Amino acid sequence: MIVPQRLFMKKTAITEKANNVITYQEAKLEVESIVRQVENNEIPIEQQGEALDRATFLLDFCKTKLQTIEKSLNQKLN
Repeated sequence: MIVPQRLFMKKTAITEKANNVITYQEAKLEVESIVRQVENNEIPIEQQGEALDRATFLLDFCKTKLQTIEKSLNQKLN
């Protein structure tokens, strides 16, 4: 199921994958979409808190992914 990008929605095509796996690229794209929607006033003020929560979750996810890759690379280089 693909969700239109016109408004932030808690459930997206990404979060509804059957295996609940999200990739770094998908998370990054969703954060960019949320930021763009907030900047363009496309998200009602009442939903901006939820959008911020979702973006924060996704950013934490991306940070963790990058830290895991960095740790793995450091181990291989040492």
